[in-house]
Amino acid sequence: MSTRVVRFHPVHVLALVASLTACSSNESGGASDASSYAKSFCDLLQPCCVQAGMKGDMSMCSLFAGGQPGYDAAAGERCLSTMRARAADGTLCGNVPPCNDVFRGGGGSVKPGGACTRDTDCASADGIVKCQTGSGGKFCQVSKTGKEGSSPCIASVVGPLTVFAPGTTPEGFSCADTDGLTCDATTKACKRLGTEGARCTGDGECALGFWCDSGSSTCKARAAAGAKCTSGFDDSCVADHKCEGGTCVAQGKSDAACAASRDCASGNCNAGKCGPAFDLGYALLCGGS
Repeated sequence: MSTRVVRFHPVHVLALVASLTACSSNESGGASDASSYAKSFCDLLQPCCVQAGMKGDMSMCSLFAGGQPGYDAAAGERCLSTMRARAADGTLCGNVPPCNDVFRGGGGSVKPGGACTRDTDCASADGIVKCQTGSGGKFCQVSKTGKEGSSPCIASVVGPLTVFAPGTTPEGFSCADTDGLTCDATTKACKRLGTEGARCTGDGECALGFWCDSGSSTCKARAAAGAKCTSGFDDSCVADHKCEGGTCVAQGKSDAACAASRDCASGNCNAGKCGPAFDLGYALLCGGS
């Protein structure tokens, strides 16, 4: 199904929290320090919580948003600019940017590769510092923003999630889909995501705006509203649309009539009506429903 709703696997909820708490904004708020940044974030997220059918009291948000180490004010300001733009055009709630460089971690004394129990055990470095879990236990790892060909890569940034590759590499690069990149598990280097005609086995191998056609095993551009599409493959249409009778049509918004989840932009058809989108990350930050 094609949708802009942000969903997260439970094992990635902590990655979501780190990403979201690194992406706060409010027109009257600032990025001068971590506490004001966190307050701005919670203020901005509150309407999204209500929209998703959550409590929206933001007490949990305040709890999670206040304790991230290694705040970078310059990166925070860059993130705020993106957040303000998305809030203005109404796309923020379903399209939270990663902003992974805002909270860099560190502050401890353990060097990359050394044993740790928490992020703050690791020494600050030129990159994002995390206490990761490897085959031999937890260790300090530093990731930097990668470019095409950067090696070794240790993570793929997919929307607001950072998915770390297994291993014990102490320092490496993260490859972001917004830069058209992914971490190649074979070469361990950032590679270009596929565009029109590139070979693929799944949508994750294609760049934003493209989908993987299983019939030809190639990436194809997603069709616009009203355009012809591949019947049976809603992913062949742009976000918030489905392929109905070979044509891309809009999916229903909140309270629209529905017969199945694919009829709703939220992916939630309940008792014949489109309900709010739900994901574990929002539930954690918004205080549940």
